[in-house]
Amino acid sequence: DGDANRGGGGGATSSGAAATDSQEDARTTLLLEKLPQGYTRVLLDETLVSEGFSGSYDFLFLPMDLRTRTGYGHAFVNFTDHAVAARALKHFDGFASWKEVRDTRACISTWNQFCQGTEALIERYRNSPVMHEAVPEIYKPTLIQDDVPVPFPAPTKRIRMPRLRGKLAKVHTPEKNSPDSCST
Repeated sequence: DGDANRGGGGGATSSGAAATDSQEDARTTLLLEKLPQGYTRVLLDETLVSEGFSGSYDFLFLPMDLRTRTGYGHAFVNFTDHAVAARALKHFDGFASWKEVRDTRACISTWNQFCQGTEALIERYRNSPVMHEAVPEIYKPTLIQDDVPVPFPAPTKRIRMPRLRGKLAKVHTPEKNSPDSCST
């Protein structure tokens, strides 16, 4: 009798735990932090391919400061299924064999807390200032199919120009893993 209520809710807790396990098993989006200074989306794409993940991811975004043309040191990668994402999570946590740079800092790989899956990422970024026509393609999120970039879905509303700081635009990106880093 007391055992049934252990954990504060008996069956309700079990159902909640099952739902959480199911959600965790569906996760496919990673946040890669501590990327080398000067790393680009192209270099990250090449690294993913050379490390054995060719054809297994469909979204890649390395947020950049348009004023300095440098990355913020983190990236979002969505894998096509949970098993591959889990393998990438382990592979890139502590990874330091970066392509074409001498930086040896170790990557921190985690599940993206607030935005999971291709559809959620598309909805998060399709109307973002980073997708404005004035922003060079190399700085935008990329959808990938069979290792080839494919067009991002059209915006559903007018995209505002990135906020200006000095003479060049600086695209605002929410803090990584903050609640407004993905709208669901």
